[in-house]
Amino acid sequence: TILHYIHACCYSTLHHLPMDNVTLNIYDLLPESQPQQQSSSSSSQPSASANFFRSLLPSLGFGAYHTSIDVRGFRYQFGANMGIVRTSSPGVGGETAHSLRAMPNCTYRESIILGQTWCDQSEINATIQRMREDKFTGDNYHLA
Repeated sequence: TILHYIHACCYSTLHHLPMDNVTLNIYDLLPESQPQQQSSSSSSQPSASANFFRSLLPSLGFGAYHTSIDVRGFRYQFGANMGIVRTSSPGVGGETAHSLRAMPNCTYRESIILGQTWCDQSEINATIQRMREDKFTGDNYHLA
């Protein structure tokens, strides 16, 4: 549905910008346990429910994922209470491929190019605003 919204904004565009990839980034919400550094903080320890799902979901052929969309130098994410959030996409500078996809509390899995767009930033902003007003409000976020 996100690609549908992005494509819909472009049909009236004069195509004055070069095409840009619309990229879906996929992250595991329940990454493999990593060795804990010696710390007195228990907040870095996975919760019992996280450990339960980490062991159960893969054995059933499922997983828990977070996604983001990169387009025109920005990353868009949808989350509880926040709705759609835009941040700068870390695509310029001296970043490594791994740091480009770093996400707190997640492990990067893969990126998929969904298509391309001619939309300029004002058209993308208008499309995202329509999505926020339509169905993508923070109170409409569900894990399943």
